[in-house]
Amino acid sequence: MERASTASTKAAWLLLAGLGAVNVYRAATQSLTTAEAAAYLQFASQSMRHVWAPFDPHNHILYTLLSRYSTRILGHSEFSLRLPSLISGWFYLWAVYRLSRRAFGAGALFLAAVAVLSLNPLVLDHLSMARGYGLALALFFWALEWMLEYLETSLPHGLLNLSAVCLGLCLAASVTFLFPVLALSATFLMLLFVRRQWSWTVVIERFAVPGLVAAFVFLGIPLSRATSFAFSAGAANLYQSLASLTALSFFPNPGRGLLLGIPVDPPSVLRILMPVVRVGLTALIVGAVATAVRVLWRRGQGRAESLLVLTAGAIAFSYAGMALAHESFQFPYPSNRAALYWIPLTALAALSLAQTLGKRPLSAAVILISGLAAAQYLTQFHVYTYGEWPEDAGTRTVVNVLRLKADSRMVRISASPELEPILNFYRLRYRLKNWQPVEPTTASRNSDYYVLFATEAGLIGEKHLRVFYRDGGLLLAD
Repeated sequence: MERASTASTKAAWLLLAGLGAVNVYRAATQSLTTAEAAAYLQFASQSMRHVWAPFDPHNHILYTLLSRYSTRILGHSEFSLRLPSLISGWFYLWAVYRLSRRAFGAGALFLAAVAVLSLNPLVLDHLSMARGYGLALALFFWALEWMLEYLETSLPHGLLNLSAVCLGLCLAASVTFLFPVLALSATFLMLLFVRRQWSWTVVIERFAVPGLVAAFVFLGIPLSRATSFAFSAGAANLYQSLASLTALSFFPNPGRGLLLGIPVDPPSVLRILMPVVRVGLTALIVGAVATAVRVLWRRGQGRAESLLVLTAGAIAFSYAGMALAHESFQFPYPSNRAALYWIPLTALAALSLAQTLGKRPLSAAVILISGLAAAQYLTQFHVYTYGEWPEDAGTRTVVNVLRLKADSRMVRISASPELEPILNFYRLRYRLKNWQPVEPTTASRNSDYYVLFATEAGLIGEKHLRVFYRDGGLLLAD
C-alpha cells in the first residue's frame, strides 16, 4: 500500500480525525437511547448467566461483555457504556482509510471512497452508540482488509487467522451479520481457489477452524437454546429493507428536511427517490457481479479487482442466502440498523467497479454520485440525536430537572415504556437512592412524577396531570 502523502490523503486524514473527535463528543454528551439502556439493564448489568441466556437479538454478546467491564472499571456513564463502540469506531475509520488507499491509491476516487464510507449518518451513529453493530462493522472491514493483503502476498498465513477471527467475532458482536460473513468467506475461498492460492490444510487450519471457534465461544450456548421468535423481527421484503436504509441515510433527522441544503418534505422526496435507488442498485449489482465473474475468468490480480470480487460476491451470496431463508423458513429481511452492512458494501462495490473498468465517464459518474451523497450526509450532520431515536435526545435533561424537583425526597416515578429503561439507567448513573425503580406508566398506577411523550396527551388529561416541563417531544408532569 502506497505511503506517499498527497493532498487527497491529507484531506482524508483530516476528515477521519475530525469524525473520530466528533464521535468522542457524541459518546460523552448525547443522552442514552432506549436500545442502549435496555440492553445494558437486561444483560450487561446482570449476572453472567444472563449473558449466556437463550439467544436474544438484543443481546450483542461480545459488546455486552465489553460494556460490562468498561462500566465496572469506569463507573456508570454514557461514555463508559459507549467506550467499546467508540474504540471500534476508530478502528472502522482506520479500516476505511486502509481499504481506500489499497484499492484506489490517491486522488478523487480515493477521497470519494473515504467520504461515502465514513459520513453516512446511520453508520456514524453506530460508531459511538452502545450497541454491537459498529463493532461488528469494524471487525468485518478489518477481515476484508486482511483478506486483500493476503491475496497480494499469500504470506504470512497469520493474515488468514486474523481475518477468520475477525469474522467470528463479528458474529459475536451482531448475528445480523451472518449472511454477509458467510458470503464474504465463500467468495474469499473461491478467489483463493481460482488464483491457485488454495491449500486444504492451510484453509482449514488457518481460516475455517479459527473463525468457527471464535464464533462458537460466544454463540454456541445461546444459539443452542434459541427459539424461532428470536429471529422474527425485520422487514417483510427487500423493498422495505432498502427503504429503511435510504430514509435513515438521507433523512435521519425528521426536523432537518434538507436535500443538498434545500428545504424539502422528506416523505415526498423519498417516494420519488426510492424508484431511482432501486433501479440504480439493481444496475450496480448486475454490473458488479458480471464484471467480477469476468475478473475471475481472467484471474485478474489487481487490488481493485480483488475488492470488486469480494464485495460483489458478498452482496450476491448474501442476497441469495436471505432470499432462500425467507422463502424456506419465513425469516424476515434485515431492516434499519440490522442491515447496516449494505451501505459500505454497496459503496465499495460501486467504487471498485469504476476503478476496475477504468472508464473515465463511469469513474466521473461514480465520483459525482459519491460527492452528492456525501453532501447530503453533511446536510444531516448533527451531534445531538441518534437517527433511529430522535425522541430520546432530551431524556438526560429531563432527568436533571427531576433531580432538582425531587431533591432528596423519596419519590415514585412512572415513564412511558420506551423511556423507562433510560430513566432507570440514570437512576444508577447518578446514584439516586431516593428514587424508587422507575416503572412503566399505566392508567391504574399513581406516581409522584410522570415522564411521557408529547403524543400521550390523552393520559395527561385522563389522570388530571399538570405539565411543568417540556423538552422537544418529552413532557414532565405531576
